[in-house]
Amino acid sequence: MVRGSRLIAAVVSIVFIGLLCLSRSQLSRFVDSLNPSVTASIIAGIVGVILLILGKLIESRMLIRKEHREKKAPVYECLITFVLKMLLDSQKGLPLNEEDLENFMTDTIQKLTVWGSDEVVIAFLRWMRHIRNGSAQTSKPHEALYLFEELVFAIRQDLGHANRNLAKKDLLSMFIHDIDTLN
Repeated sequence: MVRGSRLIAAVVSIVFIGLLCLSRSQLSRFVDSLNPSVTASIIAGIVGVILLILGKLIESRMLIRKEHREKKAPVYECLITFVLKMLLDSQKGLPLNEEDLENFMTDTIQKLTVWGSDEVVIAFLRWMRHIRNGSAQTSKPHEALYLFEELVFAIRQDLGHANRNLAKKDLLSMFIHDIDTLN
């Protein structure tokens, strides 16, 4: 599909460059010598080919975006599921399994490197740096939650959501019921 579009684009480009190479008077004489219906047909054909090429390019880009979303969504779902499980376990007082965390992070980092958008990778790195630097030791112990929410916003945006009607703490309030008491 893309090869055919490229071939058509190349042919149209060569014809267009050839027309540009003709002097203005030669082009004018050529067009004047043609029957008006032939000229209209040629113009309609050129416009049709250009629209066909543009349509195929747009279709190709949409297909690529769809395929990327299909690959990204499971990675993002797994990340959010794991973090929510960690959060719920910590609320229940259950200890963090370091080996599971390490395995999960290794797998997630690998998948995010391949499938994550720039914004998602940056948000993930900010969140991870904060956690590695010991978020409990900072003056803002809930900062890790807010950075995680920024990561979720970036994920949603990457998957096509506008996030227009969502404010800070809205996503966190879905699984932290007393979110308004946090600083």
